[in-house]
Amino acid sequence: AGRGATLASTIAPLDPAGAISGELAIPATADSGDDTVLAAAAGGVGGTTVHVDAASDVALAIRSGCPCDPAADVPLAVAVRRGDAPAAGVPVRVQIVRTPHVVPPGGADDAPRWGTTVVYDRTVRSDAAGDAKVLVASATDGLDSTYGVRATTRGASATSRVVVPNAGIALALEPVALQADVGAPVAFAVRGFDPADGAPAANVAVRVRLTHGASAAETTATLDERGMAHVTFAHPALGSNLAVAEATVDGRTARDAAAVQVEPSALAGRTSSGGPAVKIATDRVRYRPGERVTVRASAPGASGDALIALDGARTYAARVVSAAGAGAGTVLDLGDPQGLVRVSAAFVRDGAIATGDAPLAVDAPGHARATDVALDRATYAAGDTVRATIRDGDAKPGATIALRVADGRESGPALFDDAPAVLASGATSAQAPASDDPAWHAYVAPARSRASDIFAAERPRKVATDAPSIGVAAPRTLLWRVARDGPATLEFSAPRERGHFVVSVLKISDDGDVGAASASFTVR
Repeated sequence: AGRGATLASTIAPLDPAGAISGELAIPATADSGDDTVLAAAAGGVGGTTVHVDAASDVALAIRSGCPCDPAADVPLAVAVRRGDAPAAGVPVRVQIVRTPHVVPPGGADDAPRWGTTVVYDRTVRSDAAGDAKVLVASATDGLDSTYGVRATTRGASATSRVVVPNAGIALALEPVALQADVGAPVAFAVRGFDPADGAPAANVAVRVRLTHGASAAETTATLDERGMAHVTFAHPALGSNLAVAEATVDGRTARDAAAVQVEPSALAGRTSSGGPAVKIATDRVRYRPGERVTVRASAPGASGDALIALDGARTYAARVVSAAGAGAGTVLDLGDPQGLVRVSAAFVRDGAIATGDAPLAVDAPGHARATDVALDRATYAAGDTVRATIRDGDAKPGATIALRVADGRESGPALFDDAPAVLASGATSAQAPASDDPAWHAYVAPARSRASDIFAAERPRKVATDAPSIGVAAPRTLLWRVARDGPATLEFSAPRERGHFVVSVLKISDDGDVGAASASFTVR
């Protein structure tokens, strides 16, 4: 549906796994822009969006010459076609937004990211071959680049995303809080992943450096099996601090950056920050109902007792344990939880409640199942047989499997990794503070507090500024297959063209599990 009218509809039956597979033809009279896709089944309703590029006899398509050398300029071309023939002399407005990051798997397309800026906004005319060509100057800051490209002309538009990483892995450095009080520590979550398919990069050493003018501090962390790490700087300098994460893999350096502002709470018009998030670790990667979960939680600067709980649709288990040495541990009985399950921990630090949580992978009916895809090789010749093995903890047979091969990583509504979220429970038993900055307890004075802080709790009103968005990716789909009761190892033919490709799998099991994963391969 779009602009108040229903454009197309169909009826598709639910199969034994509760999956829907069907097609909707976009009418030739549809206008260019975003339309809504709605589905209703058995009392449930879901929706998403799809972008219609062309609404006239002119169609646009964006091509890039990537994979690209990060030190070279990035060539782009907008192909303009009228019917099956190239259209010359058509004015095309090309807008390019660069963010000095690679968007991590599941990252929001429109989320504001440090350093995002518009690098190109011009109108280019198509040549005799129907191509409007653009050359984007290479970045000189040593960071990865993701370019969001949007091309528009009268009655037609096209979007795409071009990723130019510096190494075989990408890093995402996310500050726990964008602002911190004077004397409070600052913390960062570090994530390593494959820039092509989003697979986690495990056991990689990462250096994180925090600088402000001439002052600098550095620490090192190792990414765990999920490609995650957590670092803390106890004494950041007053003012704007730049954090840079680096990892060297196969002789090339992956790098990401972020900024944190350190300022007195009285000047910021807010209370003292709750500080870095709580770090939580479990003894295993996945669990089955009835098993026991060993939990270790830590929060620098915390004291007293800690509350560690197993949460889902309700609180399944909770323990109050001593926070000796700013850390606490316990063992929780998993039982038979429902929906999304998380381990959470709460500490007291400087009169504030510091909280953190981590998801728990549970192999049981009705849960999002931790899934991985392994390919028999990394490189293939054109037309070779590719064997992809689904690893999901020995799930019971009986499932609907969707297989897609594309020349890039999908995003937005086309991202398979978002599908397991349909099983996330909408209820919570944890108490969530109403404030965005819940630092103060009514009868506890935080360390280094001043009387003026108590009356500076309300944030000043600020003028909102919209950061440019890189938009969604639009890779070509070369293979789309939906099958019932597929084997654990799927076979398909490699594309008959050179390039780097991503295979994505969505598995919906008959017992109510949903899992998704991606892997990448090269055709030479």
